[in-house]
Amino acid sequence: MAVDYRHGVAIFSLIIYLPCVFVSIYVALRHGFAKAAGWYFLVVFSIVRTVGACLQLATIANPTEGLFTGAAVCNSIGTTPLILACVGLLQRANNSITNKGQKGVVPVVFRAIATLALVGLILAIVGITSQDDMMHYVPNGKTKAAILVTLAVWVIVAGLLFMLYGRKKYLPAGENRLLLAVAISLPFILVRLIYSLISAFTRNPRFSIFSGDVTIYLVMAVLEEMIVVITCIAIGVTLNTDGVSGYQGVQIRSESPSTEEMKPYQARHGDQSGRGGDNQYRHGVVSSNV
Repeated sequence: MAVDYRHGVAIFSLIIYLPCVFVSIYVALRHGFAKAAGWYFLVVFSIVRTVGACLQLATIANPTEGLFTGAAVCNSIGTTPLILACVGLLQRANNSITNKGQKGVVPVVFRAIATLALVGLILAIVGITSQDDMMHYVPNGKTKAAILVTLAVWVIVAGLLFMLYGRKKYLPAGENRLLLAVAISLPFILVRLIYSLISAFTRNPRFSIFSGDVTIYLVMAVLEEMIVVITCIAIGVTLNTDGVSGYQGVQIRSESPSTEEMKPYQARHGDQSGRGGDNQYRHGVVSSNV
């Protein structure tokens, strides 16, 4: 089987996503997997896209139905991890708001969104793997339901973004980049969803996942996903790991000075404890974290 345009797109995807695997792992480890705020979904997505590209390239030498099925499954795991990554970023922003004593979104909302997104993902995988003939793929009811569920999740996430954007003044310095990343990502995810909707609900052969127009696939699906992944990873690299960015200023310690702190003063002025000699310490020691 000769190398064609679609295989070229797979090579391009491999060039982009292979580095993204390692950078996204770095970002997740940097922020901590326990509080990864969606970064690990970028890890999963980058790995899936890398594997999918490899399977697509493997069909050059061995064009079997199993390889095509594997590539199709990887392709079906498209927008869900990206949406979940956006949900994670919004949840981190929401936590920053509530940690300052302000009213935010209740955590159960984020769990409900994640559950609904996973339902859509399961439906998509089942819909692909239940096909009798992958070489003549026709979207079934499960595939269509998966796309509709994912679209509903997108609408909910967009609503959350607007809610949290109205409270952005309560975010610590630098954390508003979380909302910026989601605001940039959602339109590109929507374009990717529109491509899936056209592919599933119309019989337009140009939108077939196997034999459709590769340029349309590249412009409406591949590039959109890449932009979202790169945007979110870039935000993850620049964010502070403790959820607070920017200059912290001067800190005041109200506790009494230690013996070691008193020694330089005593060496210059003698031990004047109890006679007002420690006035400079009486109101706390001033220290800077610069």
